[in-house]
Amino acid sequence: MEPFAPRMELFPDFPDRLVYLRGLNQMLTEHIERGLNELGGAKYSLCHRRGKSRLRREFVYRALYPLQDLATRGIQKLGFAAPLRHLRFKNLNKNRIENPYLNRLPKTATPSLVVFKELRLNFKVGMIRSLWPDAQVLVVIRNPLSQIASILRLINNGKLHDLRSALCVFIQHVREGRRFEKYRRGLSALNEDRLDQQATAYWFLMYGTLLEDLDRNGVSYRIVRHERLSQAPDQERRKILDFVGLREEPQTREYVLRSSRGSNQRSSAMDTTRDSRSYYLKALHRVNEELRASFFESADSLWPSSPDSVQEYESWLRQELGQKE
Repeated sequence: MEPFAPRMELFPDFPDRLVYLRGLNQMLTEHIERGLNELGGAKYSLCHRRGKSRLRREFVYRALYPLQDLATRGIQKLGFAAPLRHLRFKNLNKNRIENPYLNRLPKTATPSLVVFKELRLNFKVGMIRSLWPDAQVLVVIRNPLSQIASILRLINNGKLHDLRSALCVFIQHVREGRRFEKYRRGLSALNEDRLDQQATAYWFLMYGTLLEDLDRNGVSYRIVRHERLSQAPDQERRKILDFVGLREEPQTREYVLRSSRGSNQRSSAMDTTRDSRSYYLKALHRVNEELRASFFESADSLWPSSPDSVQEYESWLRQELGQKE
């Protein structure tokens, strides 16, 4: 889960998310490989190690991790920053450590698949191609209006600090980059000082560039639309497992079923078993009229330069919002 985030300090020399990489030199390759080798120790901290006994793992989850949380909160109340080790563990296991321990599958075998969830690689397909020539990429796309509204809300709540810093210079940065020449006319219509227009440009170019580069580099990929995943989770999950070459074992479905509802709440944001069109539409229709109008005004200049998989959202959004094209 986002190992390349700057605050993790696992890859201190990794290029900023706005830096476009066509490939890797030897020094950067060695730096990244060194950081990847250290991920295991950061993800499985304390006494938890893959392949160890279930009793040991249960002791770690039920006793050591809660104690670590208490110690960290005490340190923060005294005015000190959370220890880097704790920060790394929480980030690399986000949305995972709160799941009930007994719902976890035993990890007694060597993993057949290593998965990274990382937003900072959209401009770095050349790096993916160099490091992992056989990589399979899942491009998870959420409709732009809902995602932009979510970004703005989180920034206003004091989160997403490194993304906020990137957005401040994003439009100016990509206007000057040779790789983004096809977008320049569309970007010229945007106000680079407005956060909502910065976020709109970011959504279009991040997804557009990623999809174009995956095609150019011959990288195997599959698009997973957030809306389809919300509406038909079982069907989409089977497609994803088939794409990466994994079978859908009964234990997999059981794990998803139990862990997604493990918050002891009537409804959980992690509930991946729902089959509800209203789930994603609720967020879409909650976007205020001012942001809607601003988005469509900004997007009008960017749809024509975008790949088909991005352009599809224009008619989809207008239809869902009851607007005429």
